[in-house]
Amino acid sequence: MYRRCHKRVSSFGSKLIDPDSEVGKMRAFGTTLEKMRAQTFQAIALAIGGKAAEQPSPKSNVVTCRIDGRDLDAVDALIEAGIRSTRSDAAAWLIHAGIEANRPLFEKVYGTVAEIRRLRVVAQSLAQEVVEGGEGTTELTEGR
Repeated sequence: MYRRCHKRVSSFGSKLIDPDSEVGKMRAFGTTLEKMRAQTFQAIALAIGGKAAEQPSPKSNVVTCRIDGRDLDAVDALIEAGIRSTRSDAAAWLIHAGIEANRPLFEKVYGTVAEIRRLRVVAQSLAQEVVEGGEGTTELTEGR
C-alpha cells in the first residue's frame, strides 16, 4: 500500500502533490494555477465587458491604508479562494475594480481636476506678476 501511494505522489517544489488533485491535474496538462487564474479572469472580462482585459502593467507604487475587519475579511477571502495570492494583490485588484466600476465618475473628476490645475496656473501667474511688478496690489485688494 505504501509503495502504491508513494508512486502516486510527486514532488512539486518543497511540497508533495497528489497527481489526482486539481493541482496535479493542471500540472499534467502543462499549466499552472497562475495561468488558470489569468485565463479565468480573461473569460470573465470577455463575458462581462465583451472585450479582453488589458494586460496589467507592472506595479511600482505603494499605498498604505487602514481598513476595517469586514473589508479585511473580504481581502482574505479572495486569497483563501485562490483568486488573489496576497493581501497586497487583492487590495490592488479591488481598487482597480472599484475605479473601473465608477469610470463615469472618474471621467468627471479628471475633467474637474484638469480645470483646477488650469486655474491654479492662472492664479500663480497673477501672483507672480504682482510680486515682480509691484503693480496691481491695490487692484487686487480694492476688488474685495
